[in-house]
Amino acid sequence: MSEILPAGKTKKEIALEMAAQGKTAAEIAKEKGWNYNTVYYYLNPDKCRAKKKTDVIPVDYKNPDARPGWNADRKKCKTCRYRVNKTIEQNGAGCDYMFFSGHSRGCAVEDCDRYVKGKRMERK
Repeated sequence: MSEILPAGKTKKEIALEMAAQGKTAAEIAKEKGWNYNTVYYYLNPDKCRAKKKTDVIPVDYKNPDARPGWNADRKKCKTCRYRVNKTIEQNGAGCDYMFFSGHSRGCAVEDCDRYVKGKRMERK
């Protein structure tokens, strides 16, 4: 059963004070009724750091091979459901995603993550 924390103190501060008195993470956890892993994290934050989010390249669940610049040659546009017919494409438009979804893609054509392989959708 965990105890009530004194006013103005956090678990981390209490754990650090007890560690300064020479107690180990296991002793602190047992005495306070806290989880050992939590206490260990408070005492060793540099060992417990997870990978930074900036190190991870986001992957779209619909398109796992998407990465920055993956559609720079626009080859994927030729097989995308949102492609337009040739007459409109020759006039400068190439993607009908906004028409069918009601909002913008929100990305550049080179980094498009809305690609869905399939038969071209028809306007009605």
